[in-house]
Amino acid sequence: KIKRSRHAVEDNNSGSESDEDSDEDIESSEASGDDSDEELDDSTCPPGCDPQIFRKVLELREQRCDIEEALQDEKKACDALRKEADMLGKKEKVLAQHMAATEKDLAQLQLEKQAKLNEIDIVIPLRAHQVVCASNCAMPSSMDGLVVFDRNNIDRLHAKIAELTNEKLMQRKEYNEIKQSQSRLMREKKDKEKEVAALKAKCLELQMLRLGRTVDLDTFEACTINEEAENLKETHTHMQQAHQQELASLDAEIERLRGELLEVMQSNTQKLSTMADLSSSKRRIEATLNETQHRVALDPTVQKANEEREQQELAKLVHSQQQEMETLRMEIFKLTRKSGSVLPPHLAARQAHSGGAHS
Repeated sequence: KIKRSRHAVEDNNSGSESDEDSDEDIESSEASGDDSDEELDDSTCPPGCDPQIFRKVLELREQRCDIEEALQDEKKACDALRKEADMLGKKEKVLAQHMAATEKDLAQLQLEKQAKLNEIDIVIPLRAHQVVCASNCAMPSSMDGLVVFDRNNIDRLHAKIAELTNEKLMQRKEYNEIKQSQSRLMREKKDKEKEVAALKAKCLELQMLRLGRTVDLDTFEACTINEEAENLKETHTHMQQAHQQELASLDAEIERLRGELLEVMQSNTQKLSTMADLSSSKRRIEATLNETQHRVALDPTVQKANEEREQQELAKLVHSQQQEMETLRMEIFKLTRKSGSVLPPHLAARQAHSGGAHS
């Protein structure tokens, strides 16, 4: 349940009435959803609970309520903005339609204006040396019926005429080459048709000679079995099965080697632990010996026989432990420095025995 604490509500008396209404709605929905739950009094800390944790929980609940209220406000604002955006989008579409219609009308008006302007006669003053007659160098007596062109435009039109003439010649040459190629291909086609007709006649003759009737070769080829393809499929199936078996055996070998590696690592770890225990035992025994020697130095006449016996026993124990530590150190050195794969102890002993037998 999420409820706003009573003391928080009392402290925030200046809050909006909408927050109180939302809290009452939440509490009423909770009461209707689960009548068996008891409402907790958040003004007092329940027994067995840390007050600091209780206050922290109340603060977090208050923050969560504030965040939910802010989220609701943001959702309302988002819905309002979405509605406004939809309305503006519709207005934009309407304005775009009006703008397109206006631009179309403006273009039509521009065309009409240009047409009207073209109908207006405009007088352009020209000097005599600016006018050259294209057909005849002599200037005509009357300028009626003549068209005035810019010299640059006339030169550009002449260049375009020459370019089109060259392109026409190239197109005609290409057309002649294509026509010759078509004639050659047509002759080859006729020759191939004659060859195909002769082969068909020969095929029909062979069918009538051997089978006594004509047979559709396409249907015959569809009914026959391609032995080479079937053999290749069977070979592919056998190879795939062999590869799967080989992969399975390799996976099993990998698992076995992993198990052996795990055993070797466990054995190595156990030996290292044993070596550490022996080292600690050695240090403890050396400390005991030092203490005993110090006590004997202080009072050499007290329990001399017992101390000598204890010293001998401890010396024997230290000697045996040193031998065992040396043996373990040699085994660890062999395992860490040996080239190749590390074998388990029983396999290593078997290999050493077989090596001794061969030697």
